[in-house]
Amino acid sequence: MPLLPSVEGNSGILSSMFRFNRAVARTVVELHELVLRGDSPLSPLEREILGTFVSAVNRCDYSTKVHCSIIREMGASDELCSAIGSYLADNVDELPVDAKLKPLLHYIRKLTLRPESLSMADANAVYAAGWEERALYDAIVVCSLYNLMNRLVLGIGLDTPSSLDPENIRTISHLGYRIILENL
Repeated sequence: MPLLPSVEGNSGILSSMFRFNRAVARTVVELHELVLRGDSPLSPLEREILGTFVSAVNRCDYSTKVHCSIIREMGASDELCSAIGSYLADNVDELPVDAKLKPLLHYIRKLTLRPESLSMADANAVYAAGWEERALYDAIVVCSLYNLMNRLVLGIGLDTPSSLDPENIRTISHLGYRIILENL
């Protein structure tokens, strides 16, 4: 149930943000495009998986559901989507993802829950898996973006959508977030 009286129970995050500050909403969408679809050693799917995982760690059911639909449309397995949305967000090693991605997942889980406990050993695990510094930086940025969005969703008190528009999911999955800007 929304915690802001002017927000309807079935509102989406963008419509809620636009209600209060269009400039911030537009900037957040632009940031999504840059972070999730811009140049990176991490593929768009890998970045979306990282973000979906952050939402699951935060127990943000709204964002987990939306982004599981996006990663599924981008080629992730149903098994991965189910696992991320379950208790496995608490046990990275059991997630059905490429072993190379697991050190990044461990890192961003710790960054989300206990950022003060990060150490060089956490970064070294990422590098030992074959990632360069830029990939770790990009994972940190994805993690930060999703933590921002999760805090907005949970702070506003948005209800988890009962259904999602498959066309919107396909469009974001294949064209990115810039398409949202074109429709504003």
